[in-house]
Amino acid sequence: MRTRTLSLFVVAAAALPALGVAARAGDPPPADPLEADAKAKVAYFDKYAGKVKDDAKYGELVMDLTSTSHPVTADRIGKVLNTDFDEEHRLIAAAALGEFKKPVAARDTAGKHLLDALLKDKFTVDVTDSCVDSIGKLQYLPAWEKLSEMLLKGGDPWLLVTCVRAAGRLDDRRLLPALLELWERSPVGYSWETGEVTVDTGTAGDGDQKAAEAAWHAKYGNKVGGKKKPPVMLKAYLQEIIKAVRNITDDQAIEKPSQLRKWMEDRRAELQKLGVDVPRKKIGTKGDEEKGGKGGEKGEGEKGGKEKDGEEPAKGGKSGKGQ
Repeated sequence: MRTRTLSLFVVAAAALPALGVAARAGDPPPADPLEADAKAKVAYFDKYAGKVKDDAKYGELVMDLTSTSHPVTADRIGKVLNTDFDEEHRLIAAAALGEFKKPVAARDTAGKHLLDALLKDKFTVDVTDSCVDSIGKLQYLPAWEKLSEMLLKGGDPWLLVTCVRAAGRLDDRRLLPALLELWERSPVGYSWETGEVTVDTGTAGDGDQKAAEAAWHAKYGNKVGGKKKPPVMLKAYLQEIIKAVRNITDDQAIEKPSQLRKWMEDRRAELQKLGVDVPRKKIGTKGDEEKGGKGGEKGEGEKGGKEKDGEEPAKGGKSGKGQ
């Protein structure tokens, strides 16, 4: 579905010159030429959008709106996202809103509509995924709290990858607690729509990850029809977490969740000024109990034991609401 939506935008971009709206003869010069152009394009859209039955043609009309980056055009597309019942129209609108990077007023209007869609929490995974992706492209910071909530909630793995990627683009330290908790619970405790498997082979490297993937396939593989493959998701998921963390911390040496935790601990006072608390590690996790006594570091209130990156984190850690 997402691939089809992108193809619509390629077609739409090629068709833009044919959709220009000319000013009527005798009209007085507009006070704000850009606003006048935006309103004219909205009028053109309203006139023909209801008559279009083909999704590609509808995509052309929406892309014509984005060619004038203004709050008026962003608002009209946002209304398509939040009020149109057609799935393809919502997908097109969600992706188009990500094009309103400038000016700030247009970006904020687009971002508000995208965030409103996420707050409703009633759209399909594909539409939600597109909204999150566009929020990341816009770097719409007011969405950080909802994004943090989605990271901790989990759910569809591919949507989670998009959330992590968007978090990195937002470049906001208030998202670090959620990223840390998320990172500490993967990849061994790997959750999918159909279920979760946890494997401890005692091997080094990616042995646990491969074993978890194999166990998941054996237990749940027949339930998704081979459309989504955990190994591919896991690799992308971990890569995106590392990229997001490095971008937010500006520390390219971080490659494990324990290193992020230390980075945050070292800057606890600085982070607290933003309302950010370092989440506490989970006490007595399955991994701590089974692997204890191997000389791991002791955190706040945690038992001694080997600290293993990729195990379930504490629940209830405070993310802290920032400024």
